[in-house]
Amino acid sequence: MQTMPKEVSYSDVRAHLKTYLDYVTLNNEIVIINRKNDEDVIMMPRKDYDSIEETLYILSSPKNRERIFNSIKNQGKGAVTLKSKKELRKFLDSL
Repeated sequence: MQTMPKEVSYSDVRAHLKTYLDYVTLNNEIVIINRKNDEDVIMMPRKDYDSIEETLYILSSPKNRERIFNSIKNQGKGAVTLKSKKELRKFLDSL
């Protein structure tokens, strides 16, 4: 279960930057940095950012979006869901 993002002040992050960088990467968490007179900023693990960018890119194509949404809608209708390599081997052996 994802926890609520931690919100901290810019001054606190500046004083403890390494601590916050370690917190974000080791715990796979988001930190919202509140800035008094400017827009807030989010600190997040690079892999999460890359995943969001990839998702946005994939969904930017109407054809991809339609395929993905149709797959989701049809999930379980004749589809096989396997939870392990062992299940996959068993399924392939049964063919």
